[in-house]
Amino acid sequence: MTYAGLPDLRPLRGGLLVALLSSLACGRTADTGAIRLAASACTGPSCPALQVQLLSPAQDRLLRSDDLLAITIAISGAGPLHEVALVVNGRASPLLRKDTWFTCRGDGIYDLAVRARSGTVWFESEHRRVTCDGTPPAVTWDPPPTEGPLPDVSDLVATFSEPLNVAWIRPSILFAGGGVPATATFSADGTRLTVHLPATLKQLGYANVFLGGIAADLAGNLLAPHEFSWHEPADLVSLTAPPLVHPPYVSGVVPLTLAVNGPPPDAVRLEIFGPAGSALEIPLTGIARYDWDTEAAPEGLYRFYAQAWRGGRVSGSSPTLSLYVRRTAARAAIRGNPAVTGHLDQLSVRSWIQLTFTAPIRLDSFGPDKLRVTANGAPAAFTIMNQGDAYVNLQLSAKPAVPGTLAVELLPGVLDQGYLPVQPVSATFSLPDWLPGHGMQPREGGWLEPGWLFANWPSEDSTQAAWLEHAPGAADAVHLGSFLSAWQRTFNVDFTRPARHPTGAVDYSAMPMVAWAEQDAAGVWILRVKGSDGGWPLPSPNRAASGSAIDPVLGRDASGYDQTPVAAWIEDDGTRRALFASRWSGAAWIPLGDDLSAGAPGELALAVGSRRTPFLAWTEAGADGIAHVYARRWAADAWAPPEGPLDLDLTAPASAPAAAIDAAGRPAVAWLEASAHRVLLRRWDGSGWIAAAPLLDAEAPSLAFDGAGRPVVAYVERSTGLVRLARLEGGAWAGLGSALGPALAGTRPALAVDPAGVPHVLWSDDAGALRQAMRNE
Repeated sequence: MTYAGLPDLRPLRGGLLVALLSSLACGRTADTGAIRLAASACTGPSCPALQVQLLSPAQDRLLRSDDLLAITIAISGAGPLHEVALVVNGRASPLLRKDTWFTCRGDGIYDLAVRARSGTVWFESEHRRVTCDGTPPAVTWDPPPTEGPLPDVSDLVATFSEPLNVAWIRPSILFAGGGVPATATFSADGTRLTVHLPATLKQLGYANVFLGGIAADLAGNLLAPHEFSWHEPADLVSLTAPPLVHPPYVSGVVPLTLAVNGPPPDAVRLEIFGPAGSALEIPLTGIARYDWDTEAAPEGLYRFYAQAWRGGRVSGSSPTLSLYVRRTAARAAIRGNPAVTGHLDQLSVRSWIQLTFTAPIRLDSFGPDKLRVTANGAPAAFTIMNQGDAYVNLQLSAKPAVPGTLAVELLPGVLDQGYLPVQPVSATFSLPDWLPGHGMQPREGGWLEPGWLFANWPSEDSTQAAWLEHAPGAADAVHLGSFLSAWQRTFNVDFTRPARHPTGAVDYSAMPMVAWAEQDAAGVWILRVKGSDGGWPLPSPNRAASGSAIDPVLGRDASGYDQTPVAAWIEDDGTRRALFASRWSGAAWIPLGDDLSAGAPGELALAVGSRRTPFLAWTEAGADGIAHVYARRWAADAWAPPEGPLDLDLTAPASAPAAAIDAAGRPAVAWLEASAHRVLLRRWDGSGWIAAAPLLDAEAPSLAFDGAGRPVVAYVERSTGLVRLARLEGGAWAGLGSALGPALAGTRPALAVDPAGVPHVLWSDDAGALRQAMRNE
């Protein structure tokens, strides 16, 4: 590039200039980073002279516009140093430090010098010229690169707008044919490149020049572009088969049609690549069609492409055509969603049913009329939720009665993409009233005790549970896990110390927390609380250092209003038993009052409703020594007074309280009246506690509300030892399906209701294994 004049340089600011002074004479100290000016009283022209040198740059320089240039100066002499400045194009800027840089302020030529003042006299260094170049070089070719008719020349000449640094450039030339290589020669001044081809461009038909290495001017500005090509237009070659649905499945004889634009080429070659990787080359000179007979071809994928040849070179290629030889019709299969139950022959009334094909089908041959669905022997309406060319997902439009059966049949008339008929297929599923879920086996000689259950079907990890493992030779351990994805974590803080009473709660995003009591080395039962990651526990909320936590319970507001957990427990310090509750603030446990009981609490239940409203129910021995049921509601940010006893028969002891809150924020409590072998329930209606009819022949209750706001109780039938469920409907208890199975004596089933209002149960069977089931509704 050339420069007609110098730009008007804007004032130089701090940070753009750095100077390094090698020494300062006349009483100045050694280098410390800053320029120290003399305080000498010497003024006027009588001051001794200074010698100023510009050591670096030592000569004129060429810079790219974004480069930095180090400045190094030396000042010597007997005179005192009163001022130092860097002069750029006649404009001075003070130098305050010894180290600094110069940077370009745009393309142009800059004159640099350093001045130093002693008294009133300025002394100046030699000058350096710095040329700043930020403009990349341009190139002009003769003949210019083209995709068209090629000229009959053998030299390609490039002229550059400014000299290039030819030592950095590595040209490479490609051309059609072969034989004698091409050569490339730069002019002495680096402004011209001549490429000598072994034949004319017209004869070669193709040439490509690539300036590899670093194609740049003397300042380092890169040439763009740096690859250039000359070639005639490629032949457009097409290869087609009869209209087919993608992906194309074929059989028999397949006519392949070839076409080439423009004048006929010298030859056309068809290449076929088969499933075993073999290749077949077929010359098709003068032929526009090839009939491919697939009779002897092995089944599998075949890829075709055609090449046009002119003058001994490839002048064009077709896109690849893929065909799949198939003589065996696609097969169909029907299945339910085994992830729900773990049993392929059992179906949930809410689950999808999937029809799959071993190969893609013609979508125009399939529709709802190709399926027949019957539930309990009667036609059942269904909806196709989604489908592709190899699958169909459908779901029942209405829930059939359970227990029962469901039959699904694929009817004739469906074709695969090779136009071969898919054989009809059918499947029959049972519709049990309870869907067995995934369970958990104990270690040999041990047993598992359910503590807490959460259900979020049909999402992933749809059920999560906390349970206590009793194993011979080991301390009782608390676990949290998901039976569907088979993950679990052990939560004990000290694996050598026993634990008991696991319980849990989830937030609105279904992330669980677990609470339990764990005995420390001093024999005190400490209330522990951990998140689902099983990391470090929260601090213990125990009120007294010597007080053991009994029957801990945990709750969270699952509505999303407040995610802080609430813990409640009975604490026994050896002199008295007290009922406490605390809320986690995110940093500490905040007590929700002092002792909430009226005497000596025995067993405890907790529920937390929307807007973080806790509800407590517990048993407490009265003056008569009989345990009764009491409750406390949270109202207006404080506890209401204790309410109770709530027993229907004050002469019968109460035990095993269970608590729940419905969607409207109304609590309920259920408990066992052991002497009469019945479960009792009371609901708060806004003004008082309403008693429900007793549930007979029942013990070990758990309580929840279904999606319609009806109380549901899971219990153990005393006369048989079987786990059952009942729902309060119109003032009376109605059994929910058949019995689930035997329960281990002394254990209590855990109950949860998923967002769709469907009950799930977790219990310990008579062999000590955990079993899980969900109501099929």
